Amino acid sequence: MTLPDPEILPGLCDRYGIHFIAFDDSFELLGPVPDLSKTLGIDIPESAGLFEVFPELVGRESDLEKILDGTGELSITHILSANGAAYYDLLALPLPNRPRCALLVLHDVTGELEARRLLQQAGHEVSLLSEMLRSKDDNLKALNETTLLYINRLHATEESLMKSREELRRSNERMTRELLMAGKVQRQLVEFDPPGAPWLRTAHTYRPLEEVGGDFMALIEMEDGAFAVCIGDVTGHGVAAALFIALLKSTFRQVLQDYGGSPDVLLERLNDMLIGNLNGNFVTCIYGILAKTEQGAEFVFASGGHPSPVVVRAGGSIDFLQAEGTMLGFRSPLRTRAVTETLLPGDRLYLYTDGLPESGNSQGGMIGFDEGLEEMFQFSRAGTLEETHGRIIEYCDRFRGEEPLHDDITILSFEIVRTS
Repeated sequence: MTLPDPEILPGLCDRYGIHFIAFDDSFELLGPVPDLSKTLGIDIPESAGLFEVFPELVGRESDLEKILDGTGELSITHILSANGAAYYDLLALPLPNRPRCALLVLHDVTGELEARRLLQQAGHEVSLLSEMLRSKDDNLKALNETTLLYINRLHATEESLMKSREELRRSNERMTRELLMAGKVQRQLVEFDPPGAPWLRTAHTYRPLEEVGGDFMALIEMEDGAFAVCIGDVTGHGVAAALFIALLKSTFRQVLQDYGGSPDVLLERLNDMLIGNLNGNFVTCIYGILAKTEQGAEFVFASGGHPSPVVVRAGGSIDFLQAEGTMLGFRSPLRTRAVTETLLPGDRLYLYTDGLPESGNSQGGMIGFDEGLEEMFQFSRAGTLEETHGRIIEYCDRFRGEEPLHDDITILSFEIVRTS
């Protein structure tokens, strides 16, 4: 079959990313090369040399001579363009109607390679489709037939890509539905109804990094009218962390029945039950008992490597409550001890996860656990706990700027109310 003249070839298949370039036995390009400069990322002058434009052909002179003699072909695949933004395949063919001239067929395969990468990321559910695409890609690389056959194969690949995109869309929709369901279940692990005790006001904020998170909190009324308070954070986030939170909640409920009155003992027992079941993850946790007293309230708590509780006094001072203890799941014994703190009417107690102080900005800074955290609580003073939470989140968002969250944020707060 006689190929069309090189002068009309460039207009045939631009939509498929194909360029046709002729050269003679002086290894100079013949005729214009529209749009080729953009694909290759270089400026191509008129009468450019073949090796100047295609350095990958240097050293292939003997193969090119066979092509010019009409006795051979040359195919090179997956060449990276000079601007690093595109991949292309080269096929060198004799021009039967032009002695001592040859034709270069350049095919931009960037889209095909990107499609293959997306299919690989989709995982096992689209692995069969990925194999089909690779098979078609192999067929396309067999450029030993006419240009018309090559275009027909491109049509087939385009149809296959459309089917693949549809499969990916369906897979993404299914994954989104599953994540939304998991998020709904996981939020049930951290949400609770505020207590009806007249001496205590509460508020909580939960902002997961993803659809599901790795934070846990609980507020449970005890038989004597006191409240068991727990807040925890599993290392990591996402679905895996949420599964460990479910394990933490279940285990916490078990040990609460027998050891709920002793925060340090409860954390030791909780730690013993979690060791070996967290698959290399760890949990930071605070467990305490908040009870009414004649003067106001008393908070007895123990810490498992969790950020220090903060008390904003009615008079305006801010105290960080320090407690010993290492992360749960790391070692046994936990070596924690109970700490008792007196709270007076108007005092506010804040428990939070490390996603708050570890919020960072684009300059590499973070709010921190000392001065920055104290400044945040000073800024967040407001008439109600809910307004305070809003100002805390506002401060965090202003500090981060355009930097996204890197961890879940949970805030649990209490205000002691005068009842007489």
